[in-house]
Amino acid sequence: MITSSEKNQKYELFIVGYLTASRIICDKILDNKKPGNITEGEWGKEAFVPAIYNLKHALELIEKLFISLIGLFDLDTINHNIDKLFIDSKSEIKLKIEEAYETVKIKVREESSVENKIFYKIAKSLISEKGKGVDFFVKELDKLEVIVNKYYQPNFVNINHEKEVGEDEGNLFFRYPFHKNGNSYNVDYLDINNNFQHLQKVIKEIKADTNDLRGIMQKILLMIDYVERQDK
Repeated sequence: MITSSEKNQKYELFIVGYLTASRIICDKILDNKKPGNITEGEWGKEAFVPAIYNLKHALELIEKLFISLIGLFDLDTINHNIDKLFIDSKSEIKLKIEEAYETVKIKVREESSVENKIFYKIAKSLISEKGKGVDFFVKELDKLEVIVNKYYQPNFVNINHEKEVGEDEGNLFFRYPFHKNGNSYNVDYLDINNNFQHLQKVIKEIKADTNDLRGIMQKILLMIDYVERQDK
């Protein structure tokens, strides 16, 4: 039987892996160089598809990691709807952040009774993070919500941003080019691929979002997961 600690570590490993893969693809497209450092027109542009998919899959796993941390085991984590996963767990994640923050404050007040000085140092840095208190960490959850909304309905990828891509309920838009019934998704894959200037703008956004997602995950984990492990 896998332990909760091992489960969370594996989630984190996969998340960082998918985000790193997305970031590497973005860098290669923006560098526009073949192996051997040879510049060749629009080399590697087709890789925008896995760049987006890797980010979206990492985003889904981040949500499932947080769901695991807060113990919402009755939530259907088999589904791939990043919007529903977030909506169903946001309030509980926020509550867990607030509870963990209060625990950290108590630990810091009881400095003399804290045997683990490394924990005390980390705990003190947590509650004084930029002097913004618990709101600093709750705002990370708000940032996550913005990214969830952006990739659940990724209109930004189309050259015409007003063209509705639709809701990616199964996280499939960049996994397969067609619905199971053979109809195309409302994503202009070929137009995006053939407009390198637009594609580069999209890639720059994806690259920035991979960095933001990793930072969001690390900050929330630092508050929740570290306190959970200290209490065991």
